[in-house]
Amino acid sequence: MFILCAYVRKDSQKKGVGHKLLSHLIRYLTTTPIEYFNGKKTATVEVYVPYPNPKWSPNIQFPTGSKEFYEKFGFKLKRELQKQEGYLYRLELTNEK
Repeated sequence: MFILCAYVRKDSQKKGVGHKLLSHLIRYLTTTPIEYFNGKKTATVEVYVPYPNPKWSPNIQFPTGSKEFYEKFGFKLKRELQKQEGYLYRLELTNEK
């Protein structure tokens, strides 16, 4: 599972919305076998976190705390991506039937 884009509207940030969404996703992935994975539960979730870019307009600016947000859920830095200008974080989940 790879999270490329997930957003919370600016007026809903810092109110627990993103936390609830990601918590629900992680809970779902750790408890629900997915047919695409041959009936196994998802093994990992990866998320791309871009470097903040001052050229972006304010309405698409990523929060500066994105890395810390995912780290609170146990995501670990997998690698820094120079060409994509950001970070790839990984969360290991169970892979049981």
